[in-house]
Amino acid sequence: METTNLYTGMLFRWERRSDGGTNLAGVPLGISISEEQILPTKGQISRVKEQISTAKKQMEVIRQQISTAVDEGR
Repeated sequence: METTNLYTGMLFRWERRSDGGTNLAGVPLGISISEEQILPTKGQISRVKEQISTAKKQMEVIRQQISTAVDEGR
């Protein structure tokens, strides 16, 4: 199994030792990604917050519709 850590620019993989054990080996990829490239921007965060707010409003409308339908079914 291999996994890449983009923050450090290292590829990590498990290597089998001659005695049957394993070692975690790190191989440099020659790349470096800054924290700014990984973290979301304020604009992205704002858009997600807006989407969450919209979804909450839609859920409330659906709850009201279900409640009304249940009341009318009685």
